[in-house]
Amino acid sequence: MNQGARPLGVTLLAVLHFAVALLFLVGGFLRLAMGSGLLPAEDPMVREMVEEITRQYGPGVVFVAVSAIPAGSNALLGWGLWTLRNWVRKVVLVLAYVAVVFTLVGLLRQPLRVMHIVNLGVYALVIWYLSRASVRAAFTRTAAASSPSSEAGVG
Repeated sequence: MNQGARPLGVTLLAVLHFAVALLFLVGGFLRLAMGSGLLPAEDPMVREMVEEITRQYGPGVVFVAVSAIPAGSNALLGWGLWTLRNWVRKVVLVLAYVAVVFTLVGLLRQPLRVMHIVNLGVYALVIWYLSRASVRAAFTRTAAASSPSSEAGVG
């Protein structure tokens, strides 16, 4: 791997986070349109729920709560992975560990659910990949290259 090169797996994870952020934004705009009556909801129960929440809190609150916060979080994680920020690697690892715990609880409650098993495999793969020495090194090289001591010629 070249000095400062982003590993392919990190690139794929970053793109995945950007895609999820985009999906949350699109979903939020669709919810906003449903709540304002611009877009009809197919399910009457969903339509009622969206209309009631929108009436109570306003469309902006619904959009922010349901879409903008997770979209922004995913975009931030995507940017951090793309630019090899080590703190983002650590955050993604923590989130993957938490997801493993919740997935295991889900497996205990509903054994043999295929999606639980697939999710567990994906989270385990993310943990394994981001914990590999070569991937850790890519993140720490970037951190070392941008530290003030390396710019000053110290260390």
